Amino acid sequence: MQRLNGLLQRMSSFDKAPPTGTRVPSPRSETSEDILRGRQLTALAFLPDTANLISNKQLPRTWLCRFSVVPATHPDRGLAVTKVIDGDPTTSCSNESRALGCLMGLIVGDALGAQLEFHSIKYDKQRIRAFPSEGTQIGDGLKPGQWTDDSSMALCLADSLLVGFTEIAQELRPSCPEAALRPRDLRTRFLNWWVHGYNNAFGQDPQYPRGRESIGLGRGIGLSFQDFQHSEGKRQQTLSGNRRSSGNGSIMRLAPVSVFLWDKTEAAMKAAKAQSLTTHQGEEAWDCARLLAYVCTKLIQVDGTCPKERWKAVIGQLPDFPDEIESVGCLARSETETKELAKLSKSCQADRDWNWMAEDFRYSRNRAAKQPKYVGSYAMDCLAMALHCVHSTDSFESALLKACNLGGDADTVGAVTGQIAGALYGVSDIPKVWKETVLKWDPKGDIPLRAYLLFHRKALSED
Repeated sequence: MQRLNGLLQRMSSFDKAPPTGTRVPSPRSETSEDILRGRQLTALAFLPDTANLISNKQLPRTWLCRFSVVPATHPDRGLAVTKVIDGDPTTSCSNESRALGCLMGLIVGDALGAQLEFHSIKYDKQRIRAFPSEGTQIGDGLKPGQWTDDSSMALCLADSLLVGFTEIAQELRPSCPEAALRPRDLRTRFLNWWVHGYNNAFGQDPQYPRGRESIGLGRGIGLSFQDFQHSEGKRQQTLSGNRRSSGNGSIMRLAPVSVFLWDKTEAAMKAAKAQSLTTHQGEEAWDCARLLAYVCTKLIQVDGTCPKERWKAVIGQLPDFPDEIESVGCLARSETETKELAKLSKSCQADRDWNWMAEDFRYSRNRAAKQPKYVGSYAMDCLAMALHCVHSTDSFESALLKACNLGGDADTVGAVTGQIAGALYGVSDIPKVWKETVLKWDPKGDIPLRAYLLFHRKALSED
């Protein structure tokens, strides 16, 4: 019990800690929320006892499902919600609108694509046009607008950046905001998502079934959690997998980095790689994360009122992307890998076609045949298809519908497409009903507020 109490005290920086021996109430009670709030500046910061979280049966699986690092009385909350929900067509081309769109696009794309996750791949078929009606159940028992692991892990990344930035000395914040990324803190938040419901979509569901757990844990990320536990929370990078372990898990969650470092592309690429290595050793995974950060930050930065012209300007810069892995450089340039490079990856050349600018771009036939309901889970496939869906359409809505209607790993391809399309078109171009459907599960507006604070690089508190 003494060790448990020490763990609880480190989990949140409340003003008045519960006395030794106090039982933490159910997360559904107001008392629990009061205990977990307080100042919150170091809430869920790195825990030496991380390795004991999963094995500790005294903490319920839903312990953190309603926890938030964002102060309930934050003065920017109302403004942020208005900017995200209502938008402002007159400023849809602003840097702020595109940054807010990048994070909201991820979450909307994830929730929309969840309807067709693990469905067989179909091209040019409109299986969905919007969210289903209220009361409809989607896969894994999700309700319309509830998000999956893609968004939950993105929110963990957002929280880690905001808490880290708040803890940087005020005089250092303008010069090195990238110091806010602390890999061990981030890995702890990821673990708490899976183990205790932190940042899942079910916390505000009045019909939240008892024992409902977080969903969507992929095998590779699950192994990284085990690795983190075995290291007793000491490792900043995962040792699970190998340099070829390049699933899409580290690009699906990336938007907070692009929003936070929107005007610092070099720093964003460095942070993108660092956050990728917390769960993936794969070289293509972290270089795809670098490429996605490059694309999204450039889209948020670029001048111009016409989305088509902004897109043209940014893809014109892709040949300058400083790739570290040659295959990712081919993807950036919308090229097919050479025969020699394809052989190095033990693939035939047809499987290494990254010409996403082509009108008839398709997934690799061989990978689609091997994974008919999960194609898109490879980071290279996912990012190439997301770029294609944005390149071949003319609005946020049409890009998302094209991506999600493909099936396969539809929620993640939707999440990555949403990041790019949101950074291109701005938050005002995301259909309002889609935003409202998602934010039904965030009634206090924590998600819009996070996006706003990340873009403006504002601390959670100036205390």
